[in-house]
Amino acid sequence: MKTSEDFLVFLREWEGTPYANKMQSKGRGVDCVNFAAAYCDWVSGVKSDVLSLPKMLGYSDPKKTLSVIRTLERSWDLSLVDFKDKDITSVLMPGDLIATQNGSHPVHLVLVGPRRGTIWHASNERSIPGIGMTETGVRISALSTATIMGISRVWRLDEAKNMRWLKDKTNACC
Repeated sequence: MKTSEDFLVFLREWEGTPYANKMQSKGRGVDCVNFAAAYCDWVSGVKSDVLSLPKMLGYSDPKKTLSVIRTLERSWDLSLVDFKDKDITSVLMPGDLIATQNGSHPVHLVLVGPRRGTIWHASNERSIPGIGMTETGVRISALSTATIMGISRVWRLDEAKNMRWLKDKTNACC
């Protein structure tokens, strides 16, 4: 079973990987969906195919986006986390996967980091509230970045249920 310390090592290995649509190659390129898939593969100990999705899918085709989300849910043992009418910070755990939204449509996938108040994601050049236009690729951001956009869904992998918050705040972003 993976630990939060292992998770931080995984994230640091991906940190700085440039944003590249339809890729999942550490240090070379990855998009938000394939970064989430790489995490799910790592936690589950499997290797899935790279997902070939149109860039900015969530903004251009909400129905196709929901189809992709259903594929993700079936590919790994993802359990939906009930967060409605709750303080999101009390519900989230390290390794949770969040789909942020644009209005009512999911548009971006992020991982809850092993330190409270942090998310990790592969961001592209599109303007996202709380992220500067030059800050692309795999990076750490404040959880508030996801909450500003709005949260559509939260999932937890069964294999990640034992992860706990790291107490050490060294190198925490926010």
